[in-house]
Amino acid sequence: MKEKSNINEMEANLNNYKARTNDETKKTKQILLTNKEILLSIDDQEELKKNWIYTTILEIQENFKSAFEFIKKNEFYQGWCKLEEVEIDLESLGKHFPLTNQFGLSHISEYTLKFQKLYPYKTFFSPEILEIEKKCNICDQIVNIRNQCGHLPGNIYNGEMCHRIVTNGEILGIAVVKNPVQKYSVAFLSDPKTNERIDYYNYENLKYLIGALSDPFEKWDFKIMDVRYSHNQFKHVRRNDPCPCESGKKYKACCLLEKGVKGIHCQFNLENPPPKSYPNFEIT
Repeated sequence: MKEKSNINEMEANLNNYKARTNDETKKTKQILLTNKEILLSIDDQEELKKNWIYTTILEIQENFKSAFEFIKKNEFYQGWCKLEEVEIDLESLGKHFPLTNQFGLSHISEYTLKFQKLYPYKTFFSPEILEIEKKCNICDQIVNIRNQCGHLPGNIYNGEMCHRIVTNGEILGIAVVKNPVQKYSVAFLSDPKTNERIDYYNYENLKYLIGALSDPFEKWDFKIMDVRYSHNQFKHVRRNDPCPCESGKKYKACCLLEKGVKGIHCQFNLENPPPKSYPNFEIT
């Protein structure tokens, strides 16, 4: 009876993702861990799979909220990495559970992508790795084309998703790409003296949006428009300087010939409008 009560409490906490407290989250994690131990002892694979689904949903909810908080604190790269974790977990979960708005999943899926689109990251590193030896994470057996263990990657066994672990590999090279498999491999500059990362990216659109939001589950949308900015904003740029539109041409041979400097403007539509005092950037 107590077991059933705990499961009901856990499901209620998962549904209460918007207002769930830290203590309730910790308790939900503990219920899932305890439940997994019990199910392993009786080898109930069907219920173990359900337990994995609930555990993954909890991780997705918490990581999405963490990404929002990182962005709020202007810790943009950390937020980017959390969004990637959410994206990966959603892809794994979607193979076994519908991504409807039960537990907020469709919202999280939609807004993870929206936040990612607002990031200025365009260049990434992608390693080429020769996988010499791989093991199955379920049975720890070495697997290759001739020697399969029977556990299929992506399936759930004993409450865990099966995947392969590269235990021996060789880096063949590193490519610079625009659409990476691993999104966390963002290209940054580094200080030649300290070797510390230099974040030179422009996060103004994200800063503007996040300042107007108070909750990760608010609804919003955005539209990117091509615009021409008034030459009055670029009085400091000389005729022979590089054009502010970043075309690589001189200002006099590029946008100075037009009615304004070519650029993009991001327009946001918010479910909950910010206070009237919140700045409204206009094209001038």
